[in-house]
Amino acid sequence: MTLTGTGPEATAVRVRGAAKEGLIRQRAGEKTAHQVADLLAHRLPPPPTH
Repeated sequence: MTLTGTGPEATAVRVRGAAKEGLIRQRAGEKTAHQVADLLAHRLPPPPTH
């Protein structure tokens, strides 16, 4: 995860997932990154409107 301040009350979050996989790709890293991003998007309060 990378957090970047984008304003006095705002932060951008970049989520990257990676996993070591065998012959059958299961996309564990990608799935986990999507799950974390969804949790952040739905659990955090919405940005303030000015």
